[in-house]
Parts: sequence; C-alpha cells; structure tokens
Amino acid sequence: MLLYSNLNPTIVASSNQHVYLTFTHNSTTLGISAVYASTCYLHRRLFWNDLINCHNQFSIPWCTIGDFNAIIGAHEHRGATPPATLPMDEFLNWSNTDNFHHLPTRGVQYTWANGRHGRRYTEKRLDRALCNNQLLDICSSISASTLIKQQSDHYPILLELQMNEESQPHQFKFLKMWTLHEECKNLVASSWRERYVGCDMFVLSQKLKSLKSKLKTWNRCVFGNVHELVRNAEAHLHSIQNQIDTLGHTDHLLEQQKIA
Repeated sequence: MLLYSNLNPTIVASSNQHVYLTFTHNSTTLGISAVYASTCYLHRRLFWNDLINCHNQFSIPWCTIGDFNAIIGAHEHRGATPPATLPMDEFLNWSNTDNFHHLPTRGVQYTWANGRHGRRYTEKRLDRALCNNQLLDICSSISASTLIKQQSDHYPILLELQMNEESQPHQFKFLKMWTLHEECKNLVASSWRERYVGCDMFVLSQKLKSLKSKLKTWNRCVFGNVHELVRNAEAHLHSIQNQIDTLGHTDHLLEQQKIA
C-alpha cells in the first residue's frame, strides 16, 4: 500500500488473466501485476509464460498480487481430495524461474473456500503476493496480510511496502541478531541443502547467492523491521497503561503490562 494519490499508473500489458502496470515514485519505476488466473491449468501455463516475457522485457522492481488459482504444495490445501501435482509444480517452477519470492501472508492460512458441506468442503491458499529481488532492495519493509471476507469466497490481500529514502541497493550484511530467531538456522540449513552442478567454486557461489536472497526475503517478511516492532510494542504498552489509568489496576492488567 503506497499512500500517494499522484502515482499515475500506466498499463503496459494485459490479458484475460492479468493487468501489468507501472508507475514512478521518487524517480524509481515500479511494476505491479494484478492477477486473476484461470481455473484451467492449461490456460495458466500460458499465463506463466506471459509473466516471464513481461519480466524479461521490464527489468524493474516488480510485485505480482492476486488470485493465482494455484497452490505451491499440499500444505496450502485442506480437503478430502488431494490436489493435483502438475499444476503445483508448474506454479512453483514459474516463480523459481523468474526469481520471485512468495511473501508470507499474515492472517488466515487458506484464502479461498468452496462453501460446500461435509467432505466436499475444500480450502486453499489461492491468493498471494510475490516480488522480485529488485523490489526487496528498494524497500525497508514489505508485508502481505488478509482482510475481512464479505461477499466474495476469497479473502482480499493487502500489500504494504515502505520505500527506502535511497533507491540504491545496499551492501548485504549478515546480522548477528538473526541467529536469535528460531527459524534462522533452519532457513540456512534448508538453503544449503540445495543441489547445484558444476565445479566446487561455482557450487559455493550459487549457494551463497541463493542464501543471500532467502535471508533478505526472510528478514523483511518474517524477522520483520526492528524499528516497526519497537513502535508496535510501545503502542501496545501505552494502551495497557491507559487502561490501568482509566479503569484502575487489576492483577490481569498488571501482568499484561509486565509482559509488554
């Protein structure tokens, strides 16, 4: 979510499955694809190729968001009938080929449900936001979250990003505080297990490149912006202290204040 009213987006490509537009902010051109992918995996296969062509033609910071009508694994499906493997593989292969990162989504785990009853009830995570490395480089924070579902059978996705004052990429640095997070070690181990073919130095360089990309995404999307976390914690503490001031102290509020 960019809180500016004069972005003047330009549509540069469109199809029956997406609209790709660009806009300029602080002399930086960004791209966004709004997606409503087909329910037919054969049509989506053409769509993945369209997105690859757009990405190759416009090498700019880019985000793709919407209803992809596809999942990347069985963990994004809940229902009696297991999901088909081929559409999942093609979706994941496209995002890997285009070096796109699936942003973790705060909120509900499954963004769509078929509304049926009993064993026919199925839920999937069909809606998401993805972005490339260039967008991560120019953002100090970026996140995706679900909003309240009303008439639709999908939960809407809200994308929020904050731009760096400088749009130039910063030198990558491994932060010691990352090691305090329980997921950091697993992320590094998982990335290092990826297989590459070539001489030892080539394999090492590819592993380091892949790990760098994953850590940058994890830092912004999971570990979080430290300053934002501090502001949220202060606001929470302020709210509890206001309740104590207004309602009087209780054991519960005092315990909440201690935790905050």
